[in-house]
Amino acid sequence: MKLKAFIIIGLLLYPLGNLQASSSDIIFTEIMYDLAGTDDKHEWVEIYNASTAAIVINDDWRFYDGTAHLLNIIQGEAILAPRGVAVIADDATTFLNNHPGFNGLLLDSVVKLSNDGEEIKLSLDDGSNWIAQVTYAVSSGANGDGKTLELINEQWQAGEINGTPGQYSGENSCNCQPEEINNDPIVPPPPPTPPEPISADIKIVINELCADPAGNDEEQEFIELYNVGTDSANLIGWRLQDESGTSFTLQTNLAAGGYLVVYRLQSKITLNNTTPEKVYLYDQSSKLIDSVSYEKSENLSYSRQENNEWQWVDKITPNAVNMGETIPQPSIVKIAVNVDEYYVQQKIRFNVDDEVINQDGGHYAWQWGDGQTSEGPTAEHQYNQPNSYIVKLIITDQDNKVVHESTREIKVVEQLVPECVQAAVLNSREDTKDINQQWLTISEVRDLTSSRVVTVKGIVVAPANGVSKKTFYLAEVSLAGEINLDQGLPVYFGEATINIAVGDLVLVTGQYKKTTTTAKINIKQQADITKVASRQLPRPMVLASGEVTEELINGLVVVTGELVQKKGANWIIDDGSGQIRLALASSANLKWPSGKIGDQVTAQGIVGKTASGLRVIIYQANNIEIRESEIIASTQEQKEVSIPNSRGGGVLDYFGYGLGAIGLGVLSVAAKLKMM
Repeated sequence: MKLKAFIIIGLLLYPLGNLQASSSDIIFTEIMYDLAGTDDKHEWVEIYNASTAAIVINDDWRFYDGTAHLLNIIQGEAILAPRGVAVIADDATTFLNNHPGFNGLLLDSVVKLSNDGEEIKLSLDDGSNWIAQVTYAVSSGANGDGKTLELINEQWQAGEINGTPGQYSGENSCNCQPEEINNDPIVPPPPPTPPEPISADIKIVINELCADPAGNDEEQEFIELYNVGTDSANLIGWRLQDESGTSFTLQTNLAAGGYLVVYRLQSKITLNNTTPEKVYLYDQSSKLIDSVSYEKSENLSYSRQENNEWQWVDKITPNAVNMGETIPQPSIVKIAVNVDEYYVQQKIRFNVDDEVINQDGGHYAWQWGDGQTSEGPTAEHQYNQPNSYIVKLIITDQDNKVVHESTREIKVVEQLVPECVQAAVLNSREDTKDINQQWLTISEVRDLTSSRVVTVKGIVVAPANGVSKKTFYLAEVSLAGEINLDQGLPVYFGEATINIAVGDLVLVTGQYKKTTTTAKINIKQQADITKVASRQLPRPMVLASGEVTEELINGLVVVTGELVQKKGANWIIDDGSGQIRLALASSANLKWPSGKIGDQVTAQGIVGKTASGLRVIIYQANNIEIRESEIIASTQEQKEVSIPNSRGGGVLDYFGYGLGAIGLGVLSVAAKLKMM
């Protein structure tokens, strides 16, 4: 079952409460890393609770073999008993086939161990602290002979063929004594303060950008660095990077007072001309040294001045002192809309911030990109055809001089007509593989009080192995064909080979299991899935950070807020309504994008819960957006968030604009991210 933190009331003989284990509470005791035949699916490790208190297992546990991995309980309860043993296997089914008599606690994870030796670790708090760790070596034995490495009398040595999983007792093996248990939570240190772009001990700066030269961009576009110090600087391993993520590693020294011009032909970094751009300079340890950004470029040089301010000037000066006359540029304002993707005939409200309106009080001209125009600081528009449109706003003063301008891309897609969804699902409850087995909605399944075999109808919202290993996620499809993304259910498929895709409407037959904290369906084979149709997903509901509740566990949501803390492997955001934790799905092998405290974060993911509370699990790289400063406004009707009563939303929520004649009314509009 999927790991969740809960209290097992019946196990009164175990003193619970040791949720924060110390560094000697759990130790590695056996390692199967190099078999006589193939290693794939056969590797495993054994862990031992050396303390006198039970340790609750939850979603924050991570096994590290070079990469941090989630764990799933396959056999046993979610608790590691005092002086108890558990096995973490790369493939639980293969492990049980190899050890048919094993009836102990079995955890399934990714266990890919090096045959040359490596460090392995275990964390109970999502990677913030590693409380068990060991580095094994080939010289200790068990390399290629089918034996395991075992901890015997505090020494690692070759053990028996196939190993002795579950048999470690601590007697005559390890003299570890449990430390006095500290039940106080482990508080990670505060995140480091981001470095200033220029400081007394940093002498290299970005000095000039030429993004849109009068001639050939590919040959003449460049980024210039300058050594403002008095000593030569070794730049080997330093790198330049643009907003798109394209980077170039430097392999040179830069003399004191010297310039280094990196042309586009060499770096492959293409600077934007008509859209915002940002250039970063990192040292060999990936520490940010300097950065500079601009909105657009027009045949000018963007140059650092003596006062360290940047100006557009009329003279391009590679490998020379910056000079030239400053060219005034119209200031840029943000076109404020809620999201960047809408439906055909959906009415969209655009506006700008009050400060600009009050300051300039001029003329506002909107160009919608479809041949239509409007005027005024706030305007509404709807598109009749699916396409990508460039919206342009020009603000002029009383003398018709341009004082502000901006552009923004808006994507318009076809509406998903409700009848299509209703026709795509099986609305007859008897129309399933088993005439005696009626299918249920996800809401009906979640209301069941006991385990049983069920057939559930849903739409795939998270792919296999996306959020967690050997699992995909469904969202509810109601009897009327409405899709409720906030009502979800995980499906665990074990070792089966599953062929599904996001947007598949399916009937899934399997064993329903429910614990005090979660529910899921276990299936055994592809035949347990009946594909009905494929449909485009509606956009998830947009929530304030404090609006994520337990009723949304396993649901797909979008959440927004300000980045207030980087805590271990997680980010915490807050828009003033309450904090919510963001986590990256370990099975997706993602990395956090560049972001700093105070940035605005928008993230899409599955709601989960661990011992440390609710979180939104991000499982795709384009499911998170970072904005240094963005003005957020709404469509004509701002989203209505009423979590307990949100079941009537889903697909139908997105048809209020333009389908009023059908009687659907104006319902919720949610955001679909345009990601970095």
